[in-house]
Amino acid sequence: MRDTVNQAFVNDYQEVDITLSKFMEYDELFGLGENEEYRFVRFGLFADEVITAADGSVIPENGMIAEVS
Repeated sequence: MRDTVNQAFVNDYQEVDITLSKFMEYDELFGLGENEEYRFVRFGLFADEVITAADGSVIPENGMIAEVS
């Protein structure tokens, strides 16, 4: 048995759609999945390359763009 939580993002200006899914396995031996751990998993969106905005600000390569739960 496992819990699944889905999250979707839309950036209309750049026309980017990102869909993420969380899958948490249950393991009775190690007590995993019995305490709603899936609620504490976070996703991070990172830049694959340097991104320079119109205002000159920069997100470095591998820099975090956004984080969601």
